[in-house]
Amino acid sequence: MGGRRPRAPEWVRWVPALPRRWPGSRRSTAHGCPRSTAHKESSTSSGRLGAANRIFLPQSAQARPLLADGLLSMGWQVVSAPAYETVPVQGPLPWRPEAEDVVLVTASSAAHEWVRRGLSARAVLAIGEPTARSLRELGAPADAVLAEPTAAGVLAAVESLG
Repeated sequence: MGGRRPRAPEWVRWVPALPRRWPGSRRSTAHGCPRSTAHKESSTSSGRLGAANRIFLPQSAQARPLLADGLLSMGWQVVSAPAYETVPVQGPLPWRPEAEDVVLVTASSAAHEWVRRGLSARAVLAIGEPTARSLRELGAPADAVLAEPTAAGVLAAVESLG
């Protein structure tokens, strides 16, 4: 990569990070939630799990069971627990997308709020297929779906828009 950072097209407007707490809200956003990690206390040389194959999965109270089900199918014991609840901002939004903006929808709950409020932008990206499916079901399909939920994935999706 040589340290050279890819550049977004000129029409992409980068917005500063959102606050940890929305003005007027009583609940924090997920910024402060701990990340879940899987600790495999024992394994064999083949990489298969030993006796300790339990994973603690703190996630949104509204999370779909897709990740937990996938881990279960791979032999993990999954302890899933709500770590936070997504609560829509009440009243007018502290921001509104402009016509030339690209919006990244990062969860199905955000997709529901996006459509409920009748928002629009130059392009809408979905962070992954579950979010893209929610947008389609709501009648507002994404213009692109990220191949991976990273900054590079966002840039690749934006560049695919032309």
